[in-house]
Amino acid sequence: PNRGSWSLANAQEGCLRAASGDSLEVSGGPPPPEETPAPMSAAAAEEEVGRSLESYRREVEILRKSLRHRDGKEAEMAAAQKKLKEEHNKTKQDYEAQLASLLCDLQDMERQNRQLESALRAVAAGSGESSTIAHSTSFATSLSEAPTPEPCISHLLR
Repeated sequence: PNRGSWSLANAQEGCLRAASGDSLEVSGGPPPPEETPAPMSAAAAEEEVGRSLESYRREVEILRKSLRHRDGKEAEMAAAQKKLKEEHNKTKQDYEAQLASLLCDLQDMERQNRQLESALRAVAAGSGESSTIAHSTSFATSLSEAPTPEPCISHLLR
């Protein structure tokens, strides 16, 4: 490194040497004079400003492109999330309808089971064959004339 120029790189190198225990050259005299850059001509200054401006414009364009890409990804994710939510709601409604139907079927089976148990008790309590035939006939008639099932409770699931 050039001993006459004091830059960030030189300062960092000095810090690294000091941290590693390398000896720093210390002169007994005053610090070296700072080198001032030679004055730039107006054309050179304009050229430097132009390069800086172009660099800035490229960075801005890169950032804008990155933002457009991110916005596109977010829109895709939002659409996918919306679709999943709609599918979930449809599946939930189908499940609830199926559950309501199963509950109605269960109520019908419980009603039919009560009728069968009642008929079985009547048959067991009856005496003789003629009594059994009469009860069997009345049981068949009671099944064909069974009352409508209890109202379904599907409205409670909503």
